[in-house]
Amino acid sequence: MVCIPIFFCYRRSGTSLQTVAESQQIEVVPFFHKMAFTILAEVGQDNPKAVLATTILSYAVSSVITGAVFFALGYLKLGSLIGFFPRHILVGCIGGVGWFLLATGLEVCARLDGSLSYDLYTLALLFEPATFTLWIIPLILAGALILCQKFIKSTLFMPLYFLSIPVIFHIVVFAIPNLSIPALREKGWIFSAPASGAPFYHFYSLYGMQLKRHLWFN
Repeated sequence: MVCIPIFFCYRRSGTSLQTVAESQQIEVVPFFHKMAFTILAEVGQDNPKAVLATTILSYAVSSVITGAVFFALGYLKLGSLIGFFPRHILVGCIGGVGWFLLATGLEVCARLDGSLSYDLYTLALLFEPATFTLWIIPLILAGALILCQKFIKSTLFMPLYFLSIPVIFHIVVFAIPNLSIPALREKGWIFSAPASGAPFYHFYSLYGMQLKRHLWFN
């Protein structure tokens, strides 16, 4: 949601790199990750609501500022300015982002507590049967997608591929008597369900307008 201003500005700025720029929004994830931990350290773990509100507000403000900057670059035809960034710095940044996304994907799929640790204990944990099945299936699905894209050139293939995964998953769950959604959720196969009865505007309440200002900006 916070990336909507960026998307809009890319589309309206008149730049010739609209599709390329819009497809790279995943690269902001490491920076959002760093922002969140910086806010957590500044505000304090004893104020979780203030941390959440400040983090969401920071994401929204940074999205608007980034969108405004790229709109200005596109509108003023100054996109060539990015050519002044040394290529090896850009390649290193992109490589670091790629590794961060790979490690984060493994953490999420394997349901690891905290960040990925590069030690023998974590390696052994990843290959335990219960944990191994959690991350090996997404890895196989990703590999299958890359392989299929070499032969299937239709632009509809990727969205249909992703849409078919939850459909097949639920078919398998309902077809096997011993499986159930609550049990799979407890084992980490499905994310926790949102609170029942929450209004559609619940997300905006997380901005914490009711919190005191000194908790937001300490």
